[in-house]
Amino acid sequence: GPDVLALLATISDGFQACLFSATLSGTGVDIFAEELLADAEVIQIDAANKKSDQVSQQVYFADNKDHKQALLRAFVNDESCQSAIVFCNKKERADEVTDWLQSQNISAQVMHGDFNQATRRDKTRKFRIGQIKVMVATDVAARGLDLTNISHVINYDIPFKGDVYIHRIGRTGRAEQVGTAINLVEHHDLKNLERIEFHLKAKLPIAKIKGLEPKSKINKSKAKKKTDKPRYVAKKDRVSAESSSD
Repeated sequence: GPDVLALLATISDGFQACLFSATLSGTGVDIFAEELLADAEVIQIDAANKKSDQVSQQVYFADNKDHKQALLRAFVNDESCQSAIVFCNKKERADEVTDWLQSQNISAQVMHGDFNQATRRDKTRKFRIGQIKVMVATDVAARGLDLTNISHVINYDIPFKGDVYIHRIGRTGRAEQVGTAINLVEHHDLKNLERIEFHLKAKLPIAKIKGLEPKSKINKSKAKKKTDKPRYVAKKDRVSAESSSD
């Protein structure tokens, strides 16, 4: 933006300028690049619609907020969940989810744009060493996180764009490890889910937890269209995989 251009104006000639972005695209970026760079060589890696084979992805339908919270609690309390990033679309929702998790005696902290760099580093350190189990974050706040020990990514809010979804689930399944991506989908999230599946060129498998099955007719009718879906059984907040033939 203008600040970057003003800074460059103070630098003498003969320097090298590079522009990197993992998420930006479109004409706005092209225009900015033309202003910033002269005779630039563009290197683009088109991997935005590729999902990692190291990441298991499932959709869990939720009837309402209470149902979604119950599903979230079951997953983060499961013994397979060593550490998790829970994504929310807005910082107000991230604060709300963090407060609720803490009220359930779950070790959680929030990360969003309201925190300064020192606080962000401290939160990241606590998460990295396992002092905090669950990091609730917005997309902007999570961009600076570079961790390899995330077992679960949970989309409490479904993102609006497919490339954002790819970047979210890319937080798990790193360094040859297996990761799990959970998508908690309410009725109002169905359009976003369709956009993501269109971006992936694949349908995400639908799963359920015994005792926490959705009651919504829309959810059930959509779920019946899927076959060979993984099934999970929750017992005392533990989730174990079972095969399903329905």
